[in-house]
Amino acid sequence: MPEAHKSSLLQPATLKEFNNLNVLERGHIFFLYRPKVMKEQVHDFNEVQKLVIVLKPQRLYAQQPVSSMSTEQEPARVLMVPKKTLPSKGEKRLAIVTQVDSDIDQIVKKSLSEEHYQTFTRGERELGACRLLGEGLYELIEHRENHTHLSYVLEFPKTWEPNSVQAEFGIQKEDTLILSAKNPQTYTTSFSTASEGPSASSSTQTKKGHKEIPQKVIDLFQGKTFLKINPPSILSHEGLQLLLIGAVEYDERGVALVEEDLKREHEKLEWEARVEASHLDSSNPPLSLLERELHLKSSDDKENEKVNMDVMDTGEFE
Repeated sequence: MPEAHKSSLLQPATLKEFNNLNVLERGHIFFLYRPKVMKEQVHDFNEVQKLVIVLKPQRLYAQQPVSSMSTEQEPARVLMVPKKTLPSKGEKRLAIVTQVDSDIDQIVKKSLSEEHYQTFTRGERELGACRLLGEGLYELIEHRENHTHLSYVLEFPKTWEPNSVQAEFGIQKEDTLILSAKNPQTYTTSFSTASEGPSASSSTQTKKGHKEIPQKVIDLFQGKTFLKINPPSILSHEGLQLLLIGAVEYDERGVALVEEDLKREHEKLEWEARVEASHLDSSNPPLSLLERELHLKSSDDKENEKVNMDVMDTGEFE
C-alpha cells in the first residue's frame, strides 16, 4: 500500500474500483461575497462585487509526480470568481488565485476584511467586509486520470437545501465541479502579465506584489492550455487563472462515495463541536468552522469588522 494512501478517506481498493478515483487533497472550504464599493448593506445580487472562495487544505493524499515541486503542507488559497456564481452543469467560470498564505490571519486581513482606499476624484472609498455564504469540507479528486474534480459538502448553515441567497450564487448543499489550471503563458490580466525582456522571458510576472509563477509550474503544462490540478501545489500561486466547469459526465457511484465520506467527516466535526460546547457556558453556541478555523471576530464587532456572518445565519440579503 502506498504510504500516501494510508490516511485517505477512501481505501485503495475502493479507489481502484471506481476508475482510479484518487483523492489528492482535503480541507475546509468557505464561500463568501464582497459587496460593491460604498455599499454598507447588500439588498440584492446586483449589489455584489464578486464571489470569494477560500480553500484551507488539511493534508495531502496522493504522491507527488517526479518533479521539484514541494511536498510540504500546502497553504490556504483565496479564489476570486468575477462572474459571481458557480457554474451549473455544462457551464464554465473563470477563477483567479488572488492570495496564497499559510497565515490565516493574513488572508482575513488582506482578502476578507473591510477595506479603505483613496481616489483622486472621489476621495476615500470603502469596500465592506466579505459576507459568509457557507462553509464545509472539500476534496480535490483526480478522476479517470485526465481531469480533477473539486467536490464539496456544506456543513454550515445546517439546512438540507441551499437557502435563497446561496442559490443565487450557484452554491449547492453538495456539488462537484471540474477544476483545471490555465497556462500562464496564454493570458494577460490585472493579476498576471507576461514579463518583458530577455531575462524574464521564461516566467510570468504578477502585479500587486504577487510572486512569480515559477517556470517549473509552466513546464507542467507541456504547451497545453489547461492542466489538471495534480499536484495540488499548482493552486498555490497567486495570479494563476483557473477554469471551473459544472460537472456533467462523471462516475456518479464514485463521486457519491466521496461525498458520503465527507458527510461522515461532518458528523465527526459536529460531535467535536458538541463536546467543545459541553465545556462552555450554555449561552455560547458551538463555533462554526469559520470561527474555529479562521479565528474571526463576530459580526457584532463593527469597529473592526472582519467577516459578516449574518447572511449565512439568516439565509437572506441584508
